[in-house]
Amino acid sequence: MDYGISRLRIAALAVGAFASAAVLFYYGTGEYPLWWAAPCAILILLLVAPRLPGLIAFAIGATAYFLGSLNMLRYTRNILALPAGTSAIGPVPFAILAFMVVPACALGFAVVLFRFFVRRGQLWQGALAFAFA
Repeated sequence: MDYGISRLRIAALAVGAFASAAVLFYYGTGEYPLWWAAPCAILILLLVAPRLPGLIAFAIGATAYFLGSLNMLRYTRNILALPAGTSAIGPVPFAILAFMVVPACALGFAVVLFRFFVRRGQLWQGALAFAFA
């Protein structure tokens, strides 16, 4: 693969970045977030993204954010209007799932866009693309 890194090291890097970013997003979002946790999670994702294939970089970014935002599930269930008869332990309504999946996919897209520009050597365009995505 690129940068002379073996597949085992890429897998370890991907798993480590995924786990640490998911935990940092969990503590960096929600009702009482730690102000430094979400930027650290994004920094981890951006440092690892150029060393990973594009689809894996997208999957790690989107899934880490989605799992990290699960701390807001109870909040979104109580705030969003739910149909009558929906139980707290029943299936998650589509609106709530979409409310958490769309931002996760947007973050995954921004990570892939950053990766695209950095691998081409355009660092400023990568930073601006991530900020605007």
